[in-house]
Formats: sequence, C-alpha cells, structure tokens
Amino acid sequence: MSIQWTMFINLGIISAGLILATWIRSKIRFFQRYLIPNSLLAGFILLPLYNFVLPKLGLSSVNLGEMAYHLLSISFIALALKAPPKKEVTKGRIFGTTLSVLFQFGIQGFIGLMLTFFFIQTIMPDLYHSFGYLLPLGFSQGPGQAYSIGQSWSAFGIKGAGSIGLTFAALGFILCSFGGIFIINYGIKKDGLRKRK
Repeated sequence: MSIQWTMFINLGIISAGLILATWIRSKIRFFQRYLIPNSLLAGFILLPLYNFVLPKLGLSSVNLGEMAYHLLSISFIALALKAPPKKEVTKGRIFGTTLSVLFQFGIQGFIGLMLTFFFIQTIMPDLYHSFGYLLPLGFSQGPGQAYSIGQSWSAFGIKGAGSIGLTFAALGFILCSFGGIFIINYGIKKDGLRKRK
C-alpha cells in the first residue's frame, strides 16, 4: 500500500498560508476594515508559490482540485452540525432566499451559454458546447461541483475542464468577496443594514 505524502505536504503548506494570512489580517487594518477573508488572502499568498516556486521543487498542484472537493464537502457537513438559531425563520424569508438563489443560478447559466455560443460562432469554433455551464457551477454551486462536472467531461476529450471549473469558482469567490464587501460597506454607510427586530 502506497501513501501519497504530497497530500500531507499540501495540507501543511495551505495551513501555513492560512496562519500567515490570519496574522497579516490581525496586523493590517485595511484587511479588517474591508472584511477580506483569511482564506482569500491565503490564496493570493500561495498563488505565486504554487505557480513558480513549488514546481521547481517537484511539488505539483495537480491534486489540489481533489482536496478542494473533499474539504468543501467536510465544511458543508460541519455547517449542518451546528445548533439551529433560537428564533425561527419565517416562511417568507425562506421563499425569497430560494427564489433569489434559483434566479441567479438561471441567469448565470443563460449568460454562460450565450457567451459559449458567441465564442463558438466567432473565434473558438472547437469550444465544448456546454462550457458555459461551468459559470453557474463555479459561481453558485462552488468548487466541488464545478470540479467534479469538469472532470467528468474528460470522458468527452475535454482536457483540464476540472481545473477550469476551479478557476470559475475562484473567480466567483473573488467577485463575491470584493463585490459583497463593497455592498456591505455601502449599506452600512447609507444606514441600510440595521438589526432586525
């Protein structure tokens, strides 16, 4: 039986990146004020490391997609283990949240498919016809789903689609982090975010 020690090395590097990002965030007020997540900061720290330094040392980033898939599954399971809030959520809020999530998912799928058809008709005629579905999978569903669906396309000869799915998910995290932070800060300044009674 062989053990893939690279997984443990990657876990150690990612953990060190998270610790460093947490320390930087605790010292620099800019990251606190604009609510920059530790994980996003750690990702930017590790990006040049995994692209330029570690490949020269023989450490590949190939298995990071599988790690993201499994670790995100564990994190969503952990979210379900916490105690429910004492105050019950009204049905109207549940319906509104469900409607907005489904609407966003549908809009993203439509935009992704329209862009795919545009590229097929213009500059990329060999582009896979369902490529646009990675947009809602990465932005709405997360890295796990985008990676697994992309990997399943390898049976059709689409190489590297799992990594492309992770790229869409990373772009979604970056857009949501910076865009969401801007909206939250704007709402606070305009007194639009008040504690509900």
